[in-house]
Amino acid sequence: MTGTLSGAVVFLSLGLLAYIAGFDILYACQDIEFDQKEGLYSLPAKIGPEKAMRVSAFCTAWPLSFFWPCI
Repeated sequence: MTGTLSGAVVFLSLGLLAYIAGFDILYACQDIEFDQKEGLYSLPAKIGPEKAMRVSAFCTAWPLSFFWPCI
């Protein structure tokens, strides 16, 4: 424990956050009808499955920009 936060940890954490969000959006696409029926606010229910899958693809590819400086 150094009491500091290194840049590499921040980059890896942001990359992991985006990567997990991408898969979460994919799983939410399976429940669009339920979300709409119950009035839940999921991304696929709000913008549609096609756009949500594009966002998911971006979220899973974008972390490479975070991981690349750490390699």
